[in-house]
Amino acid sequence: MRLSRQKKQLIARVGFAAEVVVFCWVYFLGPQGMRTVWRMRKENELSHGGIQELKKQIEHLEQEVGHWQQSVFYKEKFAREKLQMARSGDAVYIRE
Repeated sequence: MRLSRQKKQLIARVGFAAEVVVFCWVYFLGPQGMRTVWRMRKENELSHGGIQELKKQIEHLEQEVGHWQQSVFYKEKFAREKLQMARSGDAVYIRE
């Protein structure tokens, strides 16, 4: 039984169409497809934003360490305000 030329072309077209559909599915929706790439790119951008925020915090903390190392006044101010410490003989007022 020989297939006619039209049937061969039809089989070839259906096979090609199926191949295109499978390729598109794998390319866009597969485990390493574009959807995964887009998700990872978004996560990467969020991570970079977090990194920038952490760099700002580090810079602020480095400035604070510099103040600690240079100024006795800053140490006393920090102890009084943040740690609620007082020197002996100081009058302490509590605000509520």
